[in-house]
Amino acid sequence: VPGVVLAGIGVAVLVRRGLADDLLAAGAATLLLLGISVAVYGVEARVSPDHLWAVRRLVGGLLPLLAVLGGVAAAALAGARAGRLAAAALVVAAATLAARDLAPTVGWDEYAGASAQLDRLDAALGPPDALVLTPYLRAPDGRYGVPLRIRYGRDALPVGPLDAEPLASWLVAEAARRPVRVLAPYGRLAALPPGLAAVEEARVVLDLPQWEQREDEIPRHGARLVLPLAVVRLVPA
Repeated sequence: VPGVVLAGIGVAVLVRRGLADDLLAAGAATLLLLGISVAVYGVEARVSPDHLWAVRRLVGGLLPLLAVLGGVAAAALAGARAGRLAAAALVVAAATLAARDLAPTVGWDEYAGASAQLDRLDAALGPPDALVLTPYLRAPDGRYGVPLRIRYGRDALPVGPLDAEPLASWLVAEAARRPVRVLAPYGRLAALPPGLAAVEEARVVLDLPQWEQREDEIPRHGARLVLPLAVVRLVPA
């Protein structure tokens, strides 16, 4: 709150001086960007109502602008003794609250060791031309599905139930012409298409530090993502 108050004073200073000196256009871009950011994220900053952890989208625009405008306000208030005291109090309060919130992140390295673990996962998937399926995901999983495609050039696809048509018939045809691997979280593999059998080839555990993903309050602590993956080859039955 103190930082927002200070930034509000900064907006008032920019508008007042711009109007007085006919220089409002000079700060128009900053004010426009701030206004758009507040309009988009001020009402609902989360990616979705149950994903408070995704509030980090604010970092790219709104928070730096608040800091800049807070500096404008502090400079404007420094001209008088009372203004200096008010500015100092607001800056100290804002800095104290920010330090409290940011302290747990000092030294935190999210997904540290991910490269080495993904290298092991890629090696377990076999030849580069293998078709890699990541079922049970409504969207590509950024922790392993997306890296397999972008970093390793894998033909990795998020899919639904393997025995649903037309996917089932396509998998039977693919398994006859090239290696097909399924990444099964926790080793769980659902029903297969008729004509295919499953052979487990390896197990790889992703064990990575990540910031907790709370849905009921703002996250403040680190956690670990532990995701065992079974590498299963589909072969003609």
